[in-house]
Amino acid sequence: MSDVPCSVKFRDVYEQMLAEDPEFKKVMEELEPELSAMRALIKVRLQLNYTQEQFAEATGIHQSEISKLERGTRNPSIKFLAKIARSLNMDLKIEFVPKS
Repeated sequence: MSDVPCSVKFRDVYEQMLAEDPEFKKVMEELEPELSAMRALIKVRLQLNYTQEQFAEATGIHQSEISKLERGTRNPSIKFLAKIARSLNMDLKIEFVPKS
């Protein structure tokens, strides 16, 4: 069994690791573009109130691919993301922003 109390929240542990472990922070910063795309995909699906199956039908992409994208086990190309945007009658916006 784990020694971590049930009241510990993921966000708290994550923030602590970012503050205390430079290597962890570096890895997470390197993963940010993929994580951002993953969050955006999930956000638009939820805003449309679609299940993964409904989202797959709307985009013409197999549900298993949607699942892989949302779990982060598939790294989509810009062309792939643009296909999703077009099928939803949306524009894909990619931008460079200064680091805070």
